[in-house]
Amino acid sequence: MAEVQEAVQVGLLRNRAFLAVWAAQILSQTAANAVTSALIILVAEITHSNTSSSFLILLAIIPAVLFGIGAGVLVDRTDRRFVLVVTLILMGLTTGLMGLLPTYASAGISSPILLVALRFVQGVASAGVQAAGPAIIADAVPPERRAMKRAVSG
Repeated sequence: MAEVQEAVQVGLLRNRAFLAVWAAQILSQTAANAVTSALIILVAEITHSNTSSSFLILLAIIPAVLFGIGAGVLVDRTDRRFVLVVTLILMGLTTGLMGLLPTYASAGISSPILLVALRFVQGVASAGVQAAGPAIIADAVPPERRAMKRAVSG
C-alpha cells in the first residue's frame, strides 16, 4: 500500500500516456479472457465434449507460443505504438466477428471452422499486444519510475 501511495506522490499514476496504455491493456485482456471463457462454456454445452473445450483452449495458447518471439522482434524493430494499435484493432474485430457468427444449425460446419480461425487470429493478435504493451509503457515512463511501473502494470 505504501508503494502505491509513493507512486501517486511521484506522479506515475498521473502520467497520461502510462494510464492510457494501462487502461487499454486491462480492457483488452479482460475482453479476451471473457470471450475465451464464454466460448469454452458454449462449446462444452453444445458438444458435451471435454476434448472440444480443450482444443479451444489450445487455440489461445498455441499462437502465443508460435508468434510470441516474433511479435517481440517486430515490436523492437518497428513502431511499437503502431503494432499495439493494429493488434488491439485486430483483437476487437475478431471478437466482434465471433459474436456475429451464425449458429451451427443455420450455417453448418462453416460456423465452427470460422470460430476456430477467428480464435486463432485473436490469439496471434494477443501475442502482439503482450509484446507491445509493456514496451510502450516502458517508453512512457521516465527511467527513475520504471521500477514502480513494473510493480503496478506487471
